[in-house]
Amino acid sequence: MKLIHTTALALLLGLFSGCSMLKASRYIKSGSVSQSAFRTDLPFEMRFGFIVLKVMIHGKEYSFLLDTGAPK
Repeated sequence: MKLIHTTALALLLGLFSGCSMLKASRYIKSGSVSQSAFRTDLPFEMRFGFIVLKVMIHGKEYSFLLDTGAPK
């Protein structure tokens, strides 16, 4: 009996997560953008294999690590 409950729960969770993924992919495919020029060149330096950007904020220079969120 416990196996039936576990299987039913797994099936329901799979259905709910699958449906939300389908909705998310539909929204991603249906977006629009008004800007036409997307390219911007930024000077950067590599430190220990990471991309570091120099940024000026109120006259002070800061170093920021660029994190794309993409897995290696």
